[in-house]
Amino acid sequence: MKKKLILLPLLMLALGACGSSTVASSTTSTTSTPTSTTTSTTSETTSEAPVADTNVYRIVGTVQENAWTANDDEFLMTKDADANIFTIEGIDMFVDDEWCITINGDWAGQLGFTGSTNLTVIDTATTQGEGGGFAVKNFKTLTDGNYDIELNTGLTPRTLTITRVGDPIDVPVVEEDPGEWHLVGTMNEWAVTDLTYALAYDETSESYKGSFELEADAMFKVINADDSTWTYARGSANVETEDPVPAWLDITSDAAVKILDAGTYDIEFFWVASVGATINGVITIEQQDPNALPEGYTTISAILAEAEVNKVYKTRGVLVGINGGAMFIEDNTGAAINVYFSGAIKDTLLVGNVVDVEGPYAIYNLAGEIAATSVVLFAESAVTPVEPVVIASGAELTARMGTDYSLSGQLVRLNGVTVGPVGTPSSNNYNITFDSVVVIGYSFFSLAYENASAGRTAINTLITSLNTNTTTFDIIGVLYSSNSTGVWKLGLPTTSYVVVPA
Repeated sequence: MKKKLILLPLLMLALGACGSSTVASSTTSTTSTPTSTTTSTTSETTSEAPVADTNVYRIVGTVQENAWTANDDEFLMTKDADANIFTIEGIDMFVDDEWCITINGDWAGQLGFTGSTNLTVIDTATTQGEGGGFAVKNFKTLTDGNYDIELNTGLTPRTLTITRVGDPIDVPVVEEDPGEWHLVGTMNEWAVTDLTYALAYDETSESYKGSFELEADAMFKVINADDSTWTYARGSANVETEDPVPAWLDITSDAAVKILDAGTYDIEFFWVASVGATINGVITIEQQDPNALPEGYTTISAILAEAEVNKVYKTRGVLVGINGGAMFIEDNTGAAINVYFSGAIKDTLLVGNVVDVEGPYAIYNLAGEIAATSVVLFAESAVTPVEPVVIASGAELTARMGTDYSLSGQLVRLNGVTVGPVGTPSSNNYNITFDSVVVIGYSFFSLAYENASAGRTAINTLITSLNTNTTTFDIIGVLYSSNSTGVWKLGLPTTSYVVVPA
């Protein structure tokens, strides 16, 4: 089986070209006469045979049984008896095979696609491209085929001629599904035998499936535990996806799949028999909606629509306000509901936490509520944070504070407000004036924030200061219905909900 390319030190060695030489020889004759001596010189040119190239040349790479063995004789090139021409015929090569030529069983001076000293490559059919390597880059096969290769060292520069003579003759075929596939990658340090990220076979789809939580920039391939040589590992070339490719996916590498965003991903692999080095198979990847609810949960909007008193519901939401045991949760669609829970967790929760709540539906202060029997922290923060609804005008605020109590508990923002002192009309209450419309502000209480000096006491101190200085500012809060028709309040969980201009 073929082995994965291992980059070895590649050294550059300049080899002198072998050629012909001419030598001039002279003969001198002397004739004596009584009156003179005549000397004549005759020049003669002789041609010698080219100096024989005694180097040994080998094809090495993934085409070998023992890949990248520099002195292996499996693909030894044969020298012509009368010329410095070395040939080898009938090598099967498949797409993505990489190879080079070693000299005398050593990496020094190896001949490759680029970076070789004194070499011209002739590949008229463009069947080879640049592969990996250091200074000298390997040949990388672009077209399956059966090849003849000729190296002529009797020319300057030397020439390497690559000829595709036909289709591969001995085509290896992986016809039997091993039956066990899994992910291997950065999340398990590329340990081929680690089955932590196993894909389970689905008889209905006849594919292998798995759902995995992956970190940002995680890289992986789909592989079988028996494939210790990585011969049939599936990677980015096997991914089938939409066009354009999703922003969270990188398949530009010719090797591993790269996931750019942290999240949960559904990965499916369809096995297909592989022929030669063309590794078949199809990988599909779907990013799960980070806001999707697990089975058995009901969305907040569905609870409010059904509104069946005493029916037990389970849902999930982002905590946007907390006042003792009264909490307000909202999801990424803007649906919000009041939750009441007296358990100890209420004293540790923070705004922005994601919580799972369960309990019977009830009506409280004219709005829907879950009288929770369970509140569990799901996450410290939401993947998609809740953004406040910006109220544009006093008229819009008045309309919102009507009788549509399904809006109760939503996070809103009022820009450009003034505030009356704490204690109007009663303790922890104050009048917030927005575009001539007044809404009652209310300082929420939570032990988690009171201990952090950002809760009720700090809110009241800040509101009093803003009133004294007649400061205009922006305010964010939970707009919720009170105990009388048409009476609404704007609850402030922390001082950070009061946005004072610099």
